[in-house]
Parts: sequence; structure tokens; C-alpha cells
Amino acid sequence: MSKIGISLKILNILLDENIHKTDEISEKVEIPKRIVRWYINGLLEAGMYIESFTGRYGGYVLKKEYCQNNVYKLLTSKSNIKNSAT
Repeated sequence: MSKIGISLKILNILLDENIHKTDEISEKVEIPKRIVRWYINGLLEAGMYIESFTGRYGGYVLKKEYCQNNVYKLLTSKSNIKNSAT
């Protein structure tokens, strides 16, 4: 999968505003945990507002209201197109 594809897949996972652990993201995207952190750092540099929480119940969450570049609209419209086609 391409770098942009992995980034979009991670964003799509984080869109539900729940906290997602690195292990969970790693499993869903099928990349090592260390690489998940690398991609999240890249998304932060690109202007995505991803909060990280430490500790036993820690993980990552994407705050939709802070997203730049209309990524939220892009991802949700893609889902809507897919749902209406079926």
C-alpha cells in the first residue's frame, strides 16, 4: 500500500473520535507499531489535529473540528458514495 493510502487508512480509523491504541491501528493497517507512530507524526506535520493520550488507556484520537484541508469531508463523502452505490 502507498504512503498516502496508509495515511488515509489511519485517518479513517481515527475519525470516530474514540481513542485508538497503537496496537489496534497497527493490526488494522497491517504495519508495525513503530511505523504507526511515524505516520502519525507525519499527519501532525501535515496539520491534522491528533491528540495522544498516555497510560494504560492511552492512544490516539482525531478531532474533526481541527482538521485542515477538508480531509474529514473527503473521507466521509467517499464513505457516502460507497454506501449509496450498494
